[in-house]
Amino acid sequence: MRRALFIIDGEHYMPVICQAIDAIEERENLEAVAAVFLGSAEKIGGAEAVASLDLPVLREKEALQMVCEAIERFNPEVVVDLSDAPAMDERLRMEVAAECLARGLTYIGADFRFSVEPPIMVRRPALSVFSLTKRAGKTALCTYIATLLKEVGETPIIFTMSRGGPPEPTVVKAGTELTPDALVAIADKGLHAAADHYENALFSGVTAIGSRRAGGGFSGRPFFTNLHAAIKLASKMKATWYLFEGSGTDAPPVEPSGKIVLISASTEPAALLTPFNRVRVRVADIAVLVHAEPPHTTAAHLQELKKCLQSINPKVVVCACVLRPFLPQPPKEGSRVAVTTTMPEAVHDRLRAELQNRYGLNVMGVSSALANRSLLSTDVRRFIKQGIDAFVTELKSASVEVVIRSAISRKIPVHFLQNRPVSLPEWEPSLRSALQQLVKRVKEPKRR
Repeated sequence: MRRALFIIDGEHYMPVICQAIDAIEERENLEAVAAVFLGSAEKIGGAEAVASLDLPVLREKEALQMVCEAIERFNPEVVVDLSDAPAMDERLRMEVAAECLARGLTYIGADFRFSVEPPIMVRRPALSVFSLTKRAGKTALCTYIATLLKEVGETPIIFTMSRGGPPEPTVVKAGTELTPDALVAIADKGLHAAADHYENALFSGVTAIGSRRAGGGFSGRPFFTNLHAAIKLASKMKATWYLFEGSGTDAPPVEPSGKIVLISASTEPAALLTPFNRVRVRVADIAVLVHAEPPHTTAAHLQELKKCLQSINPKVVVCACVLRPFLPQPPKEGSRVAVTTTMPEAVHDRLRAELQNRYGLNVMGVSSALANRSLLSTDVRRFIKQGIDAFVTELKSASVEVVIRSAISRKIPVHFLQNRPVSLPEWEPSLRSALQQLVKRVKEPKRR
């Protein structure tokens, strides 16, 4: 039998509650261990009526506080909601659901059932990188962390679980040559050659293992993934660290040593306070505000976000960064290039200026249509007609199928564009410093 916490209220008479608890215990194979009482008991006969329930009962405190306290004290596996309006409203119900899912508990009620699979346990120091929004720079951050770990002699493996990932976990070993021709050959086998594990391997130089996932829930968990098979595969390999990259807004379903959440700097503070986002912030060791510059945000807005984050999680370290383009193998200076990216049009002028100033390139055009094959194809044809010398592209979405295939067929060189996180100079701590401290903290228990 599973231990159960019951949420009850003063709108239901106690004989009804007792009969309902008995029936649900039998139906769900539960054992009631405690109850949380919401609202006033005046209607049902006061404290004496509540005391007739043969269970420890928490009452006369804020509702969510009582639920959390009862979970800590009585260690239930299931929380059963027998309450109703007005004592229980939709917002509170979502807050209880968020707390239960974050703790791995099942939460059931009249017409709902929230549950989550237990996290996958890992036997290496591990960091999980996830975000509250799509396109927040998860891959950029994972490759950056991998580089920091390599600098101190560690051997990391990056795990991905993308929606275009392989049917069976695929290993891309450190040092694998991922040229445009090699990526097309991978695509010819029916695989998504721009999946996250290829991008991670290309830019980090470490081993990456790709898996797939489908669906996403309230708590940011995938409905299906073969990540567990990827972890089993990695257990036979030499590695000192695991880095788990989320997908979209889904977090890897693992129990890591540290958690890093990425948040777009354009996010409104109110969005952080929704029940499920608040729980995800609360478990993070580091929160990174990404795209922390105009037109996405302002200095004042960054401070508002930091204040909000630390009100949710006083221990979270808040960093702020921007993403800057880096070309591992740039075209020769003066080349006429076209750039294909997922970056919005609002930052095209900055991207163009960066490539021109840093690499001396003549940027003829920029397309942000990597996730729209039809529009991307139109842009690529237009760039080719302009007589460009080379394509500069991110390895994402349709870059292989549209950009690289078109370029190879016309013998136009392709150069890959990496996005690198760069801390705001006026912001403390820097992203590098915060990550170094987190790595040190994770490693310290191993030395004791």
